[in-house]
Amino acid sequence: MNINKLKISHHAERRMAQRNIDIGDVALVLTFGRGFHRAGAEFQVLLRRDIPQGLEKTLEPLVGTVVVIEDGLVLTVYTNVNAPKAIKRKPKRSAGQVHWRAAGDPLAA
Repeated sequence: MNINKLKISHHAERRMAQRNIDIGDVALVLTFGRGFHRAGAEFQVLLRRDIPQGLEKTLEPLVGTVVVIEDGLVLTVYTNVNAPKAIKRKPKRSAGQVHWRAAGDPLAA
């Protein structure tokens, strides 16, 4: 997947800044990571076994980095070394419903 073809949401930009992940790191995850399709989104994850020989020093700090993409938009970026297990537990399709409401929300029950 090519980072140049993707847009990055404001949320993803904030999370990347908070987690000290730059656009180059995201590009590396997209290049060397593997993809999972769940909950209506694509999850690109860099796993230790995906690191090619000779790039261990460069990519080791990025192991467990997850880039969530939907419709050409990077939604968020986070790190979870157990990401494949957590992603596989997500439902295969998004229910498309709001499952929670904020306190004070007029639509809250």
